[in-house]
Amino acid sequence: MKKIGIYGGTFDPVHNGHIMLAKAAMESFYLDEVYFVPAGHPYFKTECRVITLGAWRKKMLELAVSGHRHFLVSDVELKREGITYTADTLLEFKKTFPEDELYFIMGADSFAFISSWHDPETIFRTAKCIVATRNGQVSEKNLSDEASRLKKTYGADIRLLSWEGRDISSSDIRLAASKGRYDLDVPEKVAGFIKKTGLYLENPDVSQLKYRLKALLKPSRFSHSLGVAETAVDLALCHGFADTNKAYLAGLLHDCGKPFADALTHAAMGAEIAEKYFCIKDPEILSAIKCHTIGRIDMSLLDKIIFTADFIEPTREGFPGLKQIRKESYLDLNKAMLMCMESTAQYLETTGRHIDEESLKVYTYYKELFTEE
Repeated sequence: MKKIGIYGGTFDPVHNGHIMLAKAAMESFYLDEVYFVPAGHPYFKTECRVITLGAWRKKMLELAVSGHRHFLVSDVELKREGITYTADTLLEFKKTFPEDELYFIMGADSFAFISSWHDPETIFRTAKCIVATRNGQVSEKNLSDEASRLKKTYGADIRLLSWEGRDISSSDIRLAASKGRYDLDVPEKVAGFIKKTGLYLENPDVSQLKYRLKALLKPSRFSHSLGVAETAVDLALCHGFADTNKAYLAGLLHDCGKPFADALTHAAMGAEIAEKYFCIKDPEILSAIKCHTIGRIDMSLLDKIIFTADFIEPTREGFPGLKQIRKESYLDLNKAMLMCMESTAQYLETTGRHIDEESLKVYTYYKELFTEE
């Protein structure tokens, strides 16, 4: 039977204090493993600040624990839709490790409010609690009294951990990084990730946005996004769209919503993700991302460029008439866009699926418009 520690938190970002506490808990209570569990959250949760995307927080944790054989990262909360509760997380761990002892690691500040958490009875029934207080930050007598009360009420098993950790603030780290300072109290690999992605900057450069995207998408999807960005620049030059930087960014980020939604809805989600997490404020870029899957009536030139570039970029294959569409894209963009829609409709028909109502509406509009021309 193993003794497994479960350490939850936002980890935005994970810092050296988190790692030190996990080590202290492992050594003091002879834990075999500690799982870091980044908190899930609704993508558009209203709060005083935007929490960094879970995929990036998970990546930083993986970098932070890469040198620690007994530290692992679990994305159990990131996979769960809607609000995530500690009780549910502990039940999932218990299902995975039915024969092992679970130890929930938490700070004394959180412990003070645990009675008000969702389903505290399940928390205490499923796991023992390790409550850490740093350098006498909280009265051990108060903690001991509260532990006794919870034991009486819920049968809770509370273990107190007094450790000599430093006072490290994630908000201070974010503030420093937002000003371009990277001498941060975080593991070295995490500092490198924050710098490469410009994660907390208000105005990251293109290379930083590209690194963010790479950490979010699957390799094949990232390769596709690079292809769309480069194709968008070629089409922009060909058809007189002067701002090739806009074309590149719109192409690069067009699929940033892909991990969070399905084939039809990821474009609208992507526009929100691009604005919220990639710091894109330009309405033209956001519009092009939003309508790149099914288009829309009265598309702008950039909208059409991204719509077509997504279809014809070099790694695409398998669609009817793709070679001819690629050729037409540099001659008549409107005709090429209509050909993309026709090819999609034909592909859906041959695979036994039906074109959705909104796509059919847009397709019909452009078919009539370009036929008249």
